[in-house]
Amino acid sequence: MRRRLGLVAALVAAIAVASAGIAFAVTRPPNTTTLAVVADEFRVRGTGVADAIVPIHGFQAGEAVIPALAAYDTPAPPPGAVPAAVLPNPTHEGYPLVVSVIEATDDGSWLRVRLPKRPNGSVGWVRATELRTWAVPNRIEVQLSTNQLRVYEGDSDRVLFAASVSTGTASTPTPLGDFFIDIIVPLDGHQVYGWGQMSVSGFSNVFERFGGGIGQIAIHGWNNDSVMGRSASNGCVRMRNVDIAQVAALAPLGTPVTIVA
Repeated sequence: MRRRLGLVAALVAAIAVASAGIAFAVTRPPNTTTLAVVADEFRVRGTGVADAIVPIHGFQAGEAVIPALAAYDTPAPPPGAVPAAVLPNPTHEGYPLVVSVIEATDDGSWLRVRLPKRPNGSVGWVRATELRTWAVPNRIEVQLSTNQLRVYEGDSDRVLFAASVSTGTASTPTPLGDFFIDIIVPLDGHQVYGWGQMSVSGFSNVFERFGGGIGQIAIHGWNNDSVMGRSASNGCVRMRNVDIAQVAALAPLGTPVTIVA
């Protein structure tokens, strides 16, 4: 389970002042407005058709450009409609509000997005003009039964990276579902989280509060490699520091994260 990121970042900043040699940086997305992504095509094997190809599609994410993002149950609601949710920007931890785009209206004026809020699986329709969007090339899958994390190229089955991880125990399970990376905070050798944290938009079903935070999970570094391959965490996904550094290089803000049994 991740602690409140503002507190973690503040601790690192304090250490930086004391040691004059440690700092952290928040990873932000490139300044683009791409709404459609198609990656290079690749050859499909085992189909019986030697020259069969299919496109690899990427994903989209967005950052709110207004102080509060209103999400509705339907696109283009009538005037005066009450939003299903209103999310502050920046977030309660002071970071830009990021969402994952999963659908758009035909004219592109409304986007259906995953929201980083309880309950898990929350979605809503937002105005496209209220987001700055960018392309996301890959996706992450975490399998709890094997304690494995894999990074896939776009929506294909091509594995770019795989690693043994540690997920939640039986009493503090990692939640299942479709989520996304909403904050990335490198911590440069933190005493607990090592490389740092990649916050996931899912929330613990056990903890409403944890470490000053709101029970949100994360993929984060861990300084004790002996737990890898075991279900030993409070609900987060623990990784070797060398492994999470490679994941971070492949998975920018907005990367989809699917957690399966």
